[in-house]
Amino acid sequence: MYSIVFIGGTRNGALFLFLSKSEVWLGVIAVLASLVLGYGLSHLNYALLNRNEANCATVTVTGRVCDLGRNGGGNNVVYLENCTDNNGVRYYGRIQTYIFDGDVNVGEILTVCGTLNSVYPVKNKVDGFYLRNKIRYRLDTESILNRTDGRLSPDENVRKYIYDITAEYMPNNGGVLYALLTGDRNALSGDKENAFKSAGIIHTLAVSGLHVGFVTAMFCGVLRRFKLRPVAECAILLVPLVFYAYFCNFTPSVIRAIIMTVCSYLAKAFYGRYDMLNSLSWAVIIILLYAPFNLFDVGFQLSVLSVFGIATLYVAFNRAISKRINSRIFKRLLSSAAVSFSCSVATFFAMQFYFGYAPVVGVLLNIVIIPFVTLAFVLGWFGLIPWIFRYILFAADWILETVSAAAELASGLSFATAAIPVLSLAIAVVAVWLFIAGGYVNLRKVGKIAAHSVCAAALALCVCMSFVQ
Repeated sequence: MYSIVFIGGTRNGALFLFLSKSEVWLGVIAVLASLVLGYGLSHLNYALLNRNEANCATVTVTGRVCDLGRNGGGNNVVYLENCTDNNGVRYYGRIQTYIFDGDVNVGEILTVCGTLNSVYPVKNKVDGFYLRNKIRYRLDTESILNRTDGRLSPDENVRKYIYDITAEYMPNNGGVLYALLTGDRNALSGDKENAFKSAGIIHTLAVSGLHVGFVTAMFCGVLRRFKLRPVAECAILLVPLVFYAYFCNFTPSVIRAIIMTVCSYLAKAFYGRYDMLNSLSWAVIIILLYAPFNLFDVGFQLSVLSVFGIATLYVAFNRAISKRINSRIFKRLLSSAAVSFSCSVATFFAMQFYFGYAPVVGVLLNIVIIPFVTLAFVLGWFGLIPWIFRYILFAADWILETVSAAAELASGLSFATAAIPVLSLAIAVVAVWLFIAGGYVNLRKVGKIAAHSVCAAALALCVCMSFVQ
């Protein structure tokens, strides 16, 4: 039996770990086949991304406003979709432009004149923001020729409803709750966003497995009362999960979490045991088959590495905690700390490589604030129910004010982050080391000491070489 247990990427390449119980040549064929398939899909996606190139072309474009910036310096940023020009040419993907002629609302149909240029999400490097938001052009708008009202799509109606309610009932932290519920940080002020980043807790505002877990837990609490079969329960649960992914724009981290949830149900139904690493592998494979360039998206890599850290290092920690600690409360505290530590270790060098720093205080801060964020998330959903439930949002506002204050305090500390130069190879070395530390390689005591020593030496060499460069 064969299974790809991890596929991760860096800016300079990809890492493949493949396990087999017999017939190594079949494993080699599978790896080669995946490389050929990936190469072909990448070229196909690259060709689709570069359709209808435009370079300094003066055009009149009609398109629908699908998104816009709301706060800070980006409050005039407008994104248009379903665009055609005066010659009848249709533009695939979205157009980013700036509008200075009054307020613009999502759903409006605009006809604008300006200079159009292609942007390239995939060229010398992958621009994750343009890629995720399907932005293919930038328009230097000279004037608005016409504007008409349009209809909102179902997901836009949901996001508008959430934005309006949180802005009305949460004057201080409406943007934080809106980001927490939808993953859209457009409504978040620049100061708060920077504080959350520096404190190492910005991931709580990016829709990910944590948020999908909240939604799953809420619905599972009800479904399990009916004692359904795992497959039936999974089918029903997929309805709210897919809808949640829909109004979160099907971000890769949400899709990954949903696929892993499905894998857990299928494993219980057919095998009786769930393996997180195999589920992660299936999620990564399915996502990359649809969108190969997500392999080089920083957010996707950090999401995968975080789960990889939980599946390897945390599992090893949890085994030790279960054997040696008897107190239930102390077990939970240590388990929460182990999850935060495992995610931080797995993403430490990726953060260093891409952003030049990695959070230190955030490892401990996550243990404290995640229960607060969980409570605010639940209160936020109940607070969206009309009438009396709206006032629950005042409580969510106070909770998130505490979280924001903790983020600002932590971000102001001189030791809040660590900054060291690293090579991209260090990310791969850490992945291999975590794989060994998680007990997925059957080694005796001497072999384990040798493997850990080699990984430590390789990681130290990567750090030293980065200083030389």
